[in-house]
Parts: sequence; C-alpha cells; structure tokens
Amino acid sequence: MVKICSMMRMNFIVCTISLGILMCIPSTKGTSDDDCRETFKIIDQNRDGLITKEEVESFMGSRKSKIIVKDKTKFHENLLTAIERVSFKTEESEKIGMTEDEFVSFMKDIEKPEPDGRLAAVNKRFGGKQKIPNSEVAYAYSMDPIAFDQLYYTPQELADMGLL
Repeated sequence: MVKICSMMRMNFIVCTISLGILMCIPSTKGTSDDDCRETFKIIDQNRDGLITKEEVESFMGSRKSKIIVKDKTKFHENLLTAIERVSFKTEESEKIGMTEDEFVSFMKDIEKPEPDGRLAAVNKRFGGKQKIPNSEVAYAYSMDPIAFDQLYYTPQELADMGLL
C-alpha cells in the first residue's frame, strides 16, 4: 500500500511539474530546446532514448497529452509520420523510433509557418494591398520605420522576412 501511494505521489509530482513547465510554452515566442527535451522525456515512457509509435499512442491517450496546446490531432499524425521517416531496419541494425535530437528538430519544424501561410497572414493583416508603405509595416509590427530600408514592400517580401 505504501509503495503504491509513493509511486502515485511521484507520478503526480512529475506530471504536475512537467505540466507547469510546458503550460508556459504558448506564452513564449517559440519552444526552447529544453522544453522539447522535457516533452520527449514525458513521451518516452520506457526511457530507452527513443519514442515509438506505441509510446505516442499511449501518450496521446493519456491526460499528459494536455501539454500539447495546439491541434492535437495534427500533432499526433505529424509525429507518427516523422517517426516512420526516421526509423530504419537493415541487416546490420535496426532503429524503430525517434531520438531526442530528432524530436527537438521535429518540434522546431512544426513551429515554422508554411510559406503560403505566411503570405496569407500578410495579406490578411494588410487587407490584400500589393504595395505596403514601410510606415504601415512598422506600425503593424510595433517597430521603428527606420528598421525598414525600402519605402514600400510587397506582401511576398514581407512573408519572406518572416514577420508574424
């Protein structure tokens, strides 16, 4: 009985601390490598250094998946696809799963907006204008107009700059 209570208490503490740390992710501009590594440790249930499809399924079906604040279904599908992509089996060796570094890279990649998405965001922000004055760009992004060397920008130029 004592062992079960102790184990439950430890799981509760780890889960609470992890959730507390990971709940801060949406309030920051991007996810740090340390945050990604913490998430990896939560998903890697058997602590073998690889997350497998089975561990992802188990994680997504648990309460711990609350740490994923964006579209959970899309995250789930993308992670399973990424695991398939990095797994391999040869006569000499086999790697079925995703390493911590690969997971960090995956997390960084899913944070990047798609180029089409950036262009759509720029068009939405500036009402579809084809020439946007630097003063309007500066105001929209709360920046000094001096930071923009051109007098006018096209939506594509702004999308390429990555200002979101």
